[in-house]
Amino acid sequence: MKATTCVTLVTCITKTEHASPYQRISHIAGTGWRFTQEQAIQGIINEQYLFYIVKGEKAVKLTIGLYEDIVYLKTAADGPRPNHLLRLPECASEPVAIEQEGVRAGLITYRVKCT
Repeated sequence: MKATTCVTLVTCITKTEHASPYQRISHIAGTGWRFTQEQAIQGIINEQYLFYIVKGEKAVKLTIGLYEDIVYLKTAADGPRPNHLLRLPECASEPVAIEQEGVRAGLITYRVKCT
């Protein structure tokens, strides 16, 4: 039986000093949680998490990009570069884990327990 996918809003990022846009994001985070880019990518691959950002009034999901040998996060609305993610504000603190997330995307409200 497949585990429930946790639908999770990303509200901020932590950037590295790297000049390449494909290597600029070290962490993504939201209310009460924070993941490294590698953890988030693994969560998407394993279908444990569906991350999204809000752009205007729309929910835009995060996907995985590949540039040369670099695997990175980007949004479905991005071209090859993760521009929408890079425009998110820098995270102010380092929260610990996801407990529960209630998410409204369009007209559907998701309530998923994330463990």
